[in-house]
Amino acid sequence: MSTNNEKFTELCTGYVVGALNKGEEREFLAMLAKADEDQLRLYDDMKAIASELAVLTKAEEPSASVKQSILSIIEEKSDSGNSAEKASIYSFTQFKR
Repeated sequence: MSTNNEKFTELCTGYVVGALNKGEEREFLAMLAKADEDQLRLYDDMKAIASELAVLTKAEEPSASVKQSILSIIEEKSDSGNSAEKASIYSFTQFKR
């Protein structure tokens, strides 16, 4: 496999699961626009696999303590009145950008 194909595969994998940053996404879309037949087939296969994974993944309910913690943060942020501090998904994770 050529270096270009390895890079395409790597970026394709990240793209179909939404894991690329903006620069990587632009790079992949540029590569996709020039993709050969094998790369397009790989892209279609990767999209299908990502879709199947989403359907096959079992939905999990948070434990009562986690659910209460999340609801408390939402309530706290809502009561603050400061729209800049409204709760967001990043309030609940350590992966803030």
